[in-house]
Amino acid sequence: MLVEFSVENYLSFKDKVTLSMVASKDNSLPDNVIKSAQGTKLDLLKSAAIYGANASGKSNLVKAFNFMVQFILFSASDSMVDASFELIPFKLDLSYLSKASEFEIIFLKNGERYQYGFLLDQTKVLREWLYHYKTRQPRLLFYRESTATTDLRINNWTLIAKNICRNPTVSV
Repeated sequence: MLVEFSVENYLSFKDKVTLSMVASKDNSLPDNVIKSAQGTKLDLLKSAAIYGANASGKSNLVKAFNFMVQFILFSASDSMVDASFELIPFKLDLSYLSKASEFEIIFLKNGERYQYGFLLDQTKVLREWLYHYKTRQPRLLFYRESTATTDLRINNWTLIAKNICRNPTVSV
């Protein structure tokens, strides 16, 4: 169950933007709120509307979410060996063209909260992390960083997040 999705330096998003499904204290639409979602203390929205002026980023937020999903599903496949991918950084500030893009999601699985994200450029994953919140304090399940000795290029980057939905106890 989605709690939050964040993206930075992708399409029209220069700075980090977050779509949060956490319900506010407003009680005017109680049928749209899941109280104590999956047995947690979180009240989450069943649905949300994204609205704004033309060219304000509504479609780009959906595209960013779709990019993250597709990247998770297909990045470790044989078809991605030595492949680049359609990562489109923020173009209105030239210094951002060479900066990495970041994607992060917070979700509930079987009543437990996870925070997964990655930082990547056109050819490789620079960082990847997964936290588990069984209590208020996060527990780091894994953190990987591309260095001179450990290259997380797409062809040798096995994405553990694929297995979380099937088995939330995966560890590295």
